[in-house]
Amino acid sequence: MNSFFKDIAKISGSNTLATLVSLITGIILTRTLGPEGRGVYAALMVVPAIVLRFAEMGIRRSIIFHVGKDKFEESDIVVSLIYLVTGATILGIIVSAYFYVFLENPLFTIPLIILAVSRIPLRLLRRYAGGYFMGRQLYNTSIKLRWSFQGLYLISMVIFLPILKMGVTGALIALIASNFIVSAIALYKVIHYSDKGGKFSKKAFLSLLKFGLLYSISTFFMMLNIKVDILLMGKLSTMEELGFYSLATAIATNWQVPFAVGGVIISNSANTENANIKNANISQLIRLSLLIGVLSYIVLFAFAPFLVEILYGKQFLPGVPMIRYLLPGILLLIISKILSSRLAGEGKPFVYLYVSVPALVINIVLNFFWIPRFGGMGAVYATNISYAFMTLAGLILYARLMDISMIGIFRYSKKDFRVIADLFQISVKKFKKLF
Repeated sequence: MNSFFKDIAKISGSNTLATLVSLITGIILTRTLGPEGRGVYAALMVVPAIVLRFAEMGIRRSIIFHVGKDKFEESDIVVSLIYLVTGATILGIIVSAYFYVFLENPLFTIPLIILAVSRIPLRLLRRYAGGYFMGRQLYNTSIKLRWSFQGLYLISMVIFLPILKMGVTGALIALIASNFIVSAIALYKVIHYSDKGGKFSKKAFLSLLKFGLLYSISTFFMMLNIKVDILLMGKLSTMEELGFYSLATAIATNWQVPFAVGGVIISNSANTENANIKNANISQLIRLSLLIGVLSYIVLFAFAPFLVEILYGKQFLPGVPMIRYLLPGILLLIISKILSSRLAGEGKPFVYLYVSVPALVINIVLNFFWIPRFGGMGAVYATNISYAFMTLAGLILYARLMDISMIGIFRYSKKDFRVIADLFQISVKKFKKLF
């Protein structure tokens, strides 16, 4: 198994275990707040989540690309990041304030809004630092930061919800506290690894910003396909229905986290010169992700009612159909994320806009028609249709740009199954080491 798939296995294994920790955190959050409280929390946090996606400006991926290509001095890149974090924080807070005014939700008090937007600078710092480590292919450092955050978030959630019973306010404090600690650690590590004596470089700053903005705009529209549903349901449906749907999206999207290896793809594309090797690796990754995804989908579809009742309680069983029928769209999203990451690694972060923007328009239009009629299931139908369009159009676009056969992308071979066996053995060894 080549180094590309070894890195994929390393990140995927970490993501899988981190997902399990996140699942426990989500159970505590959901059981403590209940459907309505979960709905309020989701509606409150969707604003900074959307704004953050754009305020991040794709800089994490831009850092990975620039460090991998060794285009500028690393110390100059680090200095540029300080300016970028500051500017993005100011922009993010202003835009978030506008959205909260637009929503006019009486449940959104000033203290809750302040806590929600406090996530912006901390999340930006943590994400930018993670991009730097991925660009240097310091995957273990990036993994440790992710684990540190998930672990602290879980501990904080236990303290502020079941023990102190602080409700939505406690959930927000837990999120901010864990982000603050890990962000401080990330900043220290960046300073430790990078060269000292960096200076502000206008060329490095503009290059980082240009690549990042193009990538951010492209992935922003991709991410907005799910987030816009929550935003619109806050206006067109009830908080209880939104609570069911937000849980469904959390479960469905967390299920695909183990496949979230975009940073490895960009880093590998930037550091590898042979186009044929890169094309072969990406095609194989799509096939493997699709196969593992389908198998996972079948298991989750079958056991969704049991899992929801055991983990979250009977009060959330109305959300089971949403979980089941959102999964096909999320499965397609995995393919889109792989394709967009590969194109970004080739210095073409903007290309996926040609498919993600029309997909978002389709989603918004269908949501306005279907949410008032079908509630959360209407949002599910809209998401699936938009993702199906985006993935099919993205595959056609990718095949043409890379000059490869779209049929060849999905042609399985014995080698694919050997890689799956190798990945399984690596995962088992890592699991055994934990105990």
